[in-house]
Amino acid sequence: MLLLVATNPTIDRLITLPELHPGQVHRAAAVQFSAGGKAINVARAAHGLGIADQLCVGFLAGHAGRFLQELAEREHLPCCWHCAAQGETKMSHLLLHAQGDTTVINEPGPTMAPEDWNGFKELIWEKAQRSRAIVLAGTTPPGVAPEDYAALCRRLASLPTQVFIDTPGATLQAVLSNPAGLAIKVNRSELGQALGLDLTMPGKLVAAMRVLIGSGARLVGVTLGAEGAVLADANGIYRTVRSPRPQNCISTVGSGDSFTAGLVAGYLRGWGTQDSLRLAEACGIANLESAQPASFSAERAQALMSLIQTSPI
Repeated sequence: MLLLVATNPTIDRLITLPELHPGQVHRAAAVQFSAGGKAINVARAAHGLGIADQLCVGFLAGHAGRFLQELAEREHLPCCWHCAAQGETKMSHLLLHAQGDTTVINEPGPTMAPEDWNGFKELIWEKAQRSRAIVLAGTTPPGVAPEDYAALCRRLASLPTQVFIDTPGATLQAVLSNPAGLAIKVNRSELGQALGLDLTMPGKLVAAMRVLIGSGARLVGVTLGAEGAVLADANGIYRTVRSPRPQNCISTVGSGDSFTAGLVAGYLRGWGTQDSLRLAEACGIANLESAQPASFSAERAQALMSLIQTSPI
């Protein structure tokens, strides 16, 4: 089973606008609601890739939480929830317009009380016992210390399963202080901020990835936007050198999560590093062609994968 951990899920409110102008009144052409957040996006993409045996464990609160639960059920995404007594699950406002990439406004999410965190951790641990792979993706809500999140990741890494981590900021920094046994997936900007390094300089990114692998990380995947991606494990470091362009670039929201789903699918299928990287990159590109995050077909991802080339570094 693939277990996905949604520490801070959201309701995606996709608002389609002809144009976006700050300080002006706008009238939406369409509004669409869906279950969202990084872990749920990974679940949606993984389901599209044919991974049916999966479960998303999430933290919900209030009326918004019940609505998110309903939205996930509509998509037939298997979920198990820990519900807080107070607060409201957050909403993300995705403003889709013709002037560029989707504009996103993320709310912070409900505060997680210590008793909720303890209950949520035990629910995760219970479901993790029969998991072949675990993905912890997204931010943590207010109330969860980065060190506590990192401790949960390391506890899960003690199980005979692969644990994938995709989280930003101080939480990522806490995880990277001891990445042993973990598979890390981030974008270049997030990794640079967590390490306090400028990873746009030649050689800096590869050097940083080598340090993390040397510190015990099982896998390090870094997305570079239009420049492709780099993937490292104990056997070497590879990057994409030729990738196709999307048929129609609608939105980048969810491309990183789709990349994660591709990595996980490659792992569950027993693929090697280069094939997993090619599938992950294909999923990220396929996501660009849809307004809803992580919504693409396995056939489209496979077609794109056949056009992607990788090279060792």
